[in-house]
Amino acid sequence: MHRLDELSAAYDTFLADEATGLHDVRVAVRRLRSWLRAYEGEIGDTLRKKTKRRLRKLAKASNPARDAEVAVEWIAAQPAVAPRERAGLRYMTQRFDNRSADASATARAILERKVPRSIAALSDELKTYWTKHEVNGTKPVATMARATCDVLRDHAERLGRAASKVQSPSDARRAHRVRISAKRLRYILETLTGNAGAAALVKRLTALQDLLGSAHDAHVIAGCIVREIGECAARDARLSALRAMQLSNDDAVASVPSFSRLRAGLTALAVRAHDDDCRDVGMFHQSWRGAQIESIVAAVTSLADGLGVPNTSAPPVLAETDHGDLASA
Repeated sequence: MHRLDELSAAYDTFLADEATGLHDVRVAVRRLRSWLRAYEGEIGDTLRKKTKRRLRKLAKASNPARDAEVAVEWIAAQPAVAPRERAGLRYMTQRFDNRSADASATARAILERKVPRSIAALSDELKTYWTKHEVNGTKPVATMARATCDVLRDHAERLGRAASKVQSPSDARRAHRVRISAKRLRYILETLTGNAGAAALVKRLTALQDLLGSAHDAHVIAGCIVREIGECAARDARLSALRAMQLSNDDAVASVPSFSRLRAGLTALAVRAHDDDCRDVGMFHQSWRGAQIESIVAAVTSLADGLGVPNTSAPPVLAETDHGDLASA
């Protein structure tokens, strides 16, 4: 299966170059899981729960490292700040750098342990599948084209429903659901190789995903900084209490910046991240949520209808059809 081959190739890249390969493995796992989830009705009974759990852990393994790397890049891209804010920016950059290093080490250990096992298990479990037919039945054999038609329709409807629930530029949680729906639909469309309509839709969904991905990154960064502000304030309060009781270690205290030095920079970063989040969700709400999403849903539905309903002599559900190499999904 092509998606499994992608994961294997990404893992080889990871072993040779961790910095590049970690991203490749992350994307490959997402695509593979999206495909397996989309065709759950056709292949779900061939996959063990243990295999699915491994894939879920793999999908989560690289998220913290990626989030920290994005945060460092976001801070570096910020325009000039006031002198009193610089200490907070330096502090937060160092914090995210440390998190990235720690998270990357954890991700590496998980990937090295679980990717080979997952590839081996999936290769074995997806070699065959079971299908049940009545001997005297007249119902046509299900084909990959029919299954993909249903999958596309379902994913398009989910995208439409998710988009309709975004009510304001501050609705980050629902906007994230739109992004996930768009991403999963795009991954299915990417399997329709050679189909011009699918390729055009992939470009539109990529643009939507990039916009909402930027919003989600800013939302996550803002949340991290707000938590850091709370932790810094609490740390200073504890140190003040220890000093009052003459129990503080002055050498240890001296190595930690005071919250009063960091407050301005941390607050400025949190506000900027929140503004970026609201700006991008607002752009979606204004420019995508109505006609654009409706147009995408209609185009996907039309594309699905064009796959046709195979006749009884068509190949079975996981076989290649004349609508493109759908088995490479």
